[in-house]
Amino acid sequence: MIKIDEQLKQYGKNHKVPITLDDTLDFLIKTINKFNSKEILEIGTAIGYGSIAMATNTNCNHIDTVEIDSSRYEIAMQNIKAHKLDKKIDLFNVDAMQYIKNTDKKYDFIYLDGPKGQYINYLPYLINILNPKGIIFADNLYFHG
Repeated sequence: MIKIDEQLKQYGKNHKVPITLDDTLDFLIKTINKFNSKEILEIGTAIGYGSIAMATNTNCNHIDTVEIDSSRYEIAMQNIKAHKLDKKIDLFNVDAMQYIKNTDKKYDFIYLDGPKGQYINYLPYLINILNPKGIIFADNLYFHG
């Protein structure tokens, strides 16, 4: 059973913030642990729920997470600091495409949970920053059809 912040989850529901669903989060955590992924990129931070859950329930070394919305970025930053994970999670307030085109970092695991229509556009850049045998985990592929 994974540990989650029920208050943060409830905040997301109350404020209609799209957070990772329980079943997806469980599968996400199991996948990260199964493949012993150490360096993680999350696209679509929202309020930090997913990155906090990944940092808390896996043996990853580090998570970079990208959020374009400045108000959600601020809330996520507060939540990450409140969980004392600001040394394990780096949060970037930037467009995901800009980040993935310009980063020189390499990742073992990339969690796509941002704008669904952009996933196909991200793919060539994601492949360039993915370590050999790395995993791209895309959430909500059929969201709104």
